Amino acid sequence: MTINELLDKVSATNVEDAKLYFITRILRDGIKKSAKLMDKFIFKVYQVDIDDEIRQYLYDCSKEQLEHVIKKDFEMIDYDVISDDTEHLFTYSMKNKAMSFADFVLNKLNSNTPKVMGIDKIISDIEELWAYCVGFNDVENSDWIYTFRKIQSGKVAVDEKENQKTLVAKAIRTLFNTQSKKLELLKGETVNLDKQIDCVYYGETFYVIKKGYFEQIIGLQEEYKEQSKQVASEMKQTNMFEGLDKIEEEIEKNPAIHKKLVRIAKIGNYREITPQIVKKMEKVCKKYGNKLNVKNGKLAIEEKEDIDTILKMLADYYKTGDVTGKPYGTFSGKEIKLEV
Repeated sequence: MTINELLDKVSATNVEDAKLYFITRILRDGIKKSAKLMDKFIFKVYQVDIDDEIRQYLYDCSKEQLEHVIKKDFEMIDYDVISDDTEHLFTYSMKNKAMSFADFVLNKLNSNTPKVMGIDKIISDIEELWAYCVGFNDVENSDWIYTFRKIQSGKVAVDEKENQKTLVAKAIRTLFNTQSKKLELLKGETVNLDKQIDCVYYGETFYVIKKGYFEQIIGLQEEYKEQSKQVASEMKQTNMFEGLDKIEEEIEKNPAIHKKLVRIAKIGNYREITPQIVKKMEKVCKKYGNKLNVKNGKLAIEEKEDIDTILKMLADYYKTGDVTGKPYGTFSGKEIKLEV
């Protein structure tokens, strides 16, 4: 389905049929340490009663965002961990995906969904407000299309009540009263509903507009961190690296390295490193003006620059165009199996 068809489908629905849902996330009880991170959580969904003004706002914003994407004329491509250009509309199929969020999307929306009686009723030490979703009902075809937006913790505020733990705003909330001409304290529970859409869901496929937020919503971002730790552990087992503790430190503080390591895991080159391959890496680095740190025939990490150089080598970062012969540098790309 194209983005134009998605817009047509939303436009064909009646604004009064649109529904707003809040999604919360809870850590499962008794989960095994070996379980995948995306399977460690339960997602709950609550329907929120809204007035006509908010419903019209959400309806109009959704259409405006889709129209904006159409004007950008983004190319639609399959989701990949790393892509050269984020100016794409990514598609992410949920078919045969075994994960908690898939179960939520496929089975829980519009199935006897409980209604929110208060924000403080669905937020606690173990349950966090995760995202909101707007559902558009194509009554004629008995069909639904959904948009999702990640909720950041700073955009939710619940007043503190006596003897009750609730989420408290890190700053005061104010509203300028145009009648009194004063800035007044805004009391009560608030959730910011902005004009952005992170992704659209229809027909078992996510159409991803904001890649980073989409990865947060379904748990990919956290999963990538766990996978990157596993890659670092496997690199240790090869006994061909020194100073891997520096990579482990980067994993904890720098999310940018996670996708690179996940990409390297898919390629798998690090599992078969030999002294001969290390020498070949040195030649490649020299060709492109880089210095590969090698100690005792092993890849050594002493500085942050060493991490970048080694990851490039493990990811086959340097590539050459068959037609022009021009060299390129990229962590993305798919291996092509040539027919014999």
